[in-house]
Amino acid sequence: MSGGNRDEDGVLELVCWSDELAVSKKWEDEWQKLPYISPYEDASHLLPNNDESDKWTVAVLHELLHILVPKKTERDNLLLLGEYLVLRSRFKRALLQHPGIFYMSAKIGTYTVVLKDGYKRGLLVENNPWMQMRNWYIHLMNMVKEDGKPEDESGEEYEGALSDSSDAEVEDASDDEYDDDEDENKSQRGVPKNVTDNRGRKDWKMNSDVKGAF
Repeated sequence: MSGGNRDEDGVLELVCWSDELAVSKKWEDEWQKLPYISPYEDASHLLPNNDESDKWTVAVLHELLHILVPKKTERDNLLLLGEYLVLRSRFKRALLQHPGIFYMSAKIGTYTVVLKDGYKRGLLVENNPWMQMRNWYIHLMNMVKEDGKPEDESGEEYEGALSDSSDAEVEDASDDEYDDDEDENKSQRGVPKNVTDNRGRKDWKMNSDVKGAF
């Protein structure tokens, strides 16, 4: 692609296209056509590093996040569970390769994995009374701060309560090298059918911001 020009209306015009730019879409289509294995079935026959194993791992992660009320959890929680299931390195690869399914947030210094299809415009698709109660609590703490009462009786500031209430923002992570030296030769389980991925394998290799989270 040689670039584009802006016309008088300020519209960017695509003047050249390279088929190499469609590699991600091609890989995504092929990935979607792979056989589906339920996350609740034995998938130990799959090789650790092939695409079928990758799709099964994505399904496992999707199911784990879907059963959680907020549809998200800290990255370390998933990796610890992956270590117990002898799937830690597969979990790491899946989170890096599929940013269209799993959103990595680095807000308030904590890496959080968010299930993207669990949210729409920053709000949970499935409303839950517990999450509503949490939002009310955060709103109350913000009101206390706005009223000029940021300290409790001991003089300490209300810090933990003012956590992030937004689930749709990503901040840059450090640009560390991704190191995967774990040996996995078995797996026990498998996950949601027709999981969609908005980006391909070529994209994740260049996603250095997310790589820093590992």
